[in-house]
Amino acid sequence: GLELSEMSITLGDAITRINSEAFYGSGLTSIKFGKSLETIGNSAFEGSGLVEVVIPCNVSRIESQAFGYCHSLEKVIFETNNMALIGTYAFNWCDKLESVVLPKFINTMEYAVFGNCDNLTIYIDYNTDTSYWSMYNPDERPVIYMVSDLMLQSERFAFDGLEHSLKLYGKLPSEIIVEYIDNNQIEIGVYEVIVRFTDPTGYYLVPEELTATLEIYNDGSVLMDNTFDYTVTNGFATLTEYNGNDECVIVPSKIWLDGTMIPVTKIGESLFEDNCTVKEVVISEGITEIGQYAFYYSENLEKLTIPSTIEKFDYDALYKCEKLNEVYYNAPLADWCNITFVNYYANPLYYTENLYMLNEDGSSYDLLDSETLTIPSDVETISKYAFTFSSFTELYIPSSV
Repeated sequence: GLELSEMSITLGDAITRINSEAFYGSGLTSIKFGKSLETIGNSAFEGSGLVEVVIPCNVSRIESQAFGYCHSLEKVIFETNNMALIGTYAFNWCDKLESVVLPKFINTMEYAVFGNCDNLTIYIDYNTDTSYWSMYNPDERPVIYMVSDLMLQSERFAFDGLEHSLKLYGKLPSEIIVEYIDNNQIEIGVYEVIVRFTDPTGYYLVPEELTATLEIYNDGSVLMDNTFDYTVTNGFATLTEYNGNDECVIVPSKIWLDGTMIPVTKIGESLFEDNCTVKEVVISEGITEIGQYAFYYSENLEKLTIPSTIEKFDYDALYKCEKLNEVYYNAPLADWCNITFVNYYANPLYYTENLYMLNEDGSSYDLLDSETLTIPSDVETISKYAFTFSSFTELYIPSSV
């Protein structure tokens, strides 16, 4: 229903359409549309005294001349972001209009929608597709393209000795000058990264700046202190001695030395021999070999994480690790079949009752949770001692082996 009060009207939510010429030439100065309104008909408010119009979010059609000759109209706000039609001369001769922000998606803009609005600046989203608009700006109204949807996302990077910067998301005009402040960091720390924008053309509305946080941290895979001793041969490092006393140890796969990153490929002989402190060891991705006696008599070792890159466990690598009961292998069963185990005591299966590895989809499962072992069909070779002292009662080997 309608509530009339000193030339102001509030439309009820049941109204979905305002018919053609419904308020043509009226002295109406204010109107509040109901939230169910979908269509504003031809010349519905032409020549009225409206000062401000808020187009609600469900309106999809504003037909021709709907607000034409509204000489008092100073402000038009579109709450909707998706319209099917704005018709010919819809706001013709609304000469007090100074700015209008158009919806991002308008299927059809007909001829001279803002004809003779001499003081008007039109704001259009830079990503808006105007291919189905028909001469929406024939009088060369100033147009400012709003660059929206830009985002600078905070990021965390594990330290790797490389420069890192934040990515700028969103479509950006080529004319915009982008300036990064405090970018391309290489040292461990937390940084505020600022991106500033400059538009030398004056055609775009862009944020003055965006800020985000860039954090570079050591995940333990990079050796930056004297926790381990090592030797370097032909550009590759072998860890030779552990100097710490932690219960949980991450074995690094890289060494940061004088501004150079050196890859670690081997856990050397007896690295943790006779260590009675360590309970958990995580071997970083990149290490390929575990040397002989590496964990010899590490009597309190309970948990071991093996990288997908491992190729060899040398002689007695895990001898007398009798408390070892959780082993995590970051690769599928097919890769386990190809690891070289020099003897029984090199294989964690000699001790552990839980061997977690990856399915093809990346999920984890306990290989020893079943009494049946099915070798994958793409396996051609099963290494010696690969399943030593395992508790399987049924075994299926493909013809490819």
